[in-house]
Amino acid sequence: MIQPLKAGEYLLAVWPKGNRDKNRIFYSYFSYRGIENPPFFTKYDLGPFSQITEWEWSLFENGNVSTSEELIADFIITGQEITKGSFNLNIDQPGMPLQQRYIAWSCNQPYLGDKGEPTSIGPYTEGIFQWYRSQLTFLKPDEVWAFGDTAYSDGVPATDFVDNYYDKINMDKNKPAQKNLLIDYRRMYTYTWSWSDFQYTMHNFHHCCIWDDHEIRDGWGSEQNDFRDNNFPIGEIARTAAEEYILNMGPRVRKSLVNAKKQPDAHQSRIEGSAAIFVFDGRSSRNYRDRRSTLISQQQEDDFKDFLHSLKHNYDIKYLLLGCGVPLINLKDFVEILASTAPKELTDLIGGIRDDVRDSWHSPGNKPGLKVIINIIRELVLDRNDIKVVFVSGDIHVANAFSFLPPRFPAPCYQLTTSALTNRQHLSETGSKFLSVGDSGYSDVLGTITRIWDEIQDPNFLDLRLTANSLTASLYVYNTENHDKNLPQDTDPVFTLSI
Repeated sequence: MIQPLKAGEYLLAVWPKGNRDKNRIFYSYFSYRGIENPPFFTKYDLGPFSQITEWEWSLFENGNVSTSEELIADFIITGQEITKGSFNLNIDQPGMPLQQRYIAWSCNQPYLGDKGEPTSIGPYTEGIFQWYRSQLTFLKPDEVWAFGDTAYSDGVPATDFVDNYYDKINMDKNKPAQKNLLIDYRRMYTYTWSWSDFQYTMHNFHHCCIWDDHEIRDGWGSEQNDFRDNNFPIGEIARTAAEEYILNMGPRVRKSLVNAKKQPDAHQSRIEGSAAIFVFDGRSSRNYRDRRSTLISQQQEDDFKDFLHSLKHNYDIKYLLLGCGVPLINLKDFVEILASTAPKELTDLIGGIRDDVRDSWHSPGNKPGLKVIINIIRELVLDRNDIKVVFVSGDIHVANAFSFLPPRFPAPCYQLTTSALTNRQHLSETGSKFLSVGDSGYSDVLGTITRIWDEIQDPNFLDLRLTANSLTASLYVYNTENHDKNLPQDTDPVFTLSI
C-alpha cells in the first residue's frame, strides 16, 4: 500500500523491471485527501506482459500533466518521482501453488569448552534460538531444510566423544564399544536439539535433513584411516543414529535396508509446484581415495540422471533446487591443490585443514565426480533453457552467494550458502580474503564465477520463496554486534536476491 505524505492529485505508473519505455508503461490517476482517505484500488490490463513477475513503480504529483498519452509516457520516463519501488506479481496457474517457502540452515554447534573442562553454552546460543523461532513463526515455511552438521560428535574438545574411539579402540566386532558409541551418538542429537525454542521449530514445521561429516567425525571419508577395520564401524554406527534422528525426514529415493552391510545413499527428490528438488547425500559413499566414486555412489548418480530426465517435458518446472551439505565454490584453486595433497602431519599443525579442503566438491580429488554432476545438469538445461539452477549448501560457517556459468550452459547457475546457525568458529576476515574465492574467478568445471554477496560471519538462515515464475532468496542474519547493544530485532540485516 502506498500512502502519500500530503493531500493532492497523483499519478501511479508501473512497468516491467528494467523496461521503462513507452510501450510498457501502465498508469492511473487518483486523488488523496489525507490520512482519512479510504484505500484506492486500481487495475491494469497487462495484455502480453501478464506473465512478467518483476515490476517497478513510481509515484508522481499530477500537477499539470498533459492528457496526451505520448506526453504522459515521456513525463513518466523523464519526470521526477516522489517515491518509487518494486514488487513481484504472483501469477496463478491451475494446479500450482501460488507460493512455496523453504527455510535452510546448517551447522548447529551451540557449545564451548576445552578438553577436560566443563562444557558451557555459547554466549549467543539462547538468543539465536529465540530469534530463529520468532522468524520462522512469522515466515511460516512449508518446510525447513537442515543441510548438514545438524549436530556435532566433535564440535569442541569438551564434547568430542568420537575422539575416544577413533584410532584408540578396535571397533571391529567390539560389541560393548559399539553399543556405547551408539548411545553417545543418540545423546549428541538430544543435547544439541534440547533448547525449547529449537524444539518448537522441529515440532511445528516439517523438516528435510541430510547429514555431513560432523554427524560422524570431522572430514569422514577424506582419510584412508577412516576405512580401516578398527575405525570403519564408526561410520556405520553413526548412520544408525542418523537414520533415527535425521535421515528418516524427507522423501528418500532409496529406503534404508535391514541388516545390510552397505546402506544406500540417503538422497532425496521430489517435485513441488514450480520447483524440482534433489538433495544430495554427499557423505554416505564419500571416499577421497576411490577414483570411481569420490562424492556419491553410482546409484545416486543414476538416480539424479533419471530425475533430471523426467523434467525435460514437465513445463511447469522453472527451478531446479539442489541441496548439498558442502558448497561447490569456496576456496581458491591453489589452496585446494596445496592443502588437499600436503602431508597430514603438516596440515594438522595449521588447524587440520586437509580434510576440510578434501570435503569440497571442487577439490582436485573430487573434480571428476563434480564434472559428472555438471554434465548431467548441462544435458537438461540445453533442452530446457527456461529452468534456473540453484545450489543450496552449508558447512563452511559463513554465508555467501555466487553465480557461475559452466561451459555451454545457456544461463548462469547460483550457489547460495547458509552457515552457521550457532557454530561461531570461522576464518578471520584476513584469512578469508587470502584463502576464499574473490569477487570473480574461473574454473574449468564451473566456468566463470561471480560473487554476489560478501561473506557473512554472523548466525544466519536462508529463506526461499517461490511462485510459478519467480524465486526470491533472502538471507536472514542475527547481527551479534546489534544484539550486544540490545538493539531491536528489526535492525538485523536481510540480504535479498531475485533469481
